[in-house]
Amino acid sequence: MDTLRLISGKMAPFVRAMLNSGEYDEFKPGMVLDMYQLLPEDYMKYIHGANCEIVYFITSDVTPEERFAIQKKYDTEKDYTFYKSDEELREGAVYIVEQSVCIKEQCKKYGLPYYETARDREQIFCRFLHDFNLC
Repeated sequence: MDTLRLISGKMAPFVRAMLNSGEYDEFKPGMVLDMYQLLPEDYMKYIHGANCEIVYFITSDVTPEERFAIQKKYDTEKDYTFYKSDEELREGAVYIVEQSVCIKEQCKKYGLPYYETARDREQIFCRFLHDFNLC
């Protein structure tokens, strides 16, 4: 968690500086930044109010072993995790679940949208697209 907080605290001001440059809002519907390491508290502190929306995709409602199984199911050769050992992936699953719980708590605190993607994954992604008028 300490590493996540450190990375988030550095990434959030960087993203805000990018947004303030005025070069990132030229296109519709905009751009997507895939940033797992941005905590809701840092989004609120540094980015909220800029021309930027945030949505979190988390897996806080599963055990680390269930999270590991999900990763194994969906991992492809294009994913950086594909060539990691099962031991590394299991260890990472513990952290992902722990961090997802933290993110969920912060999302609730700040009223930010989040989607639990561990179960009914395809339906959840369709709901996200519908909720944001992207389909």
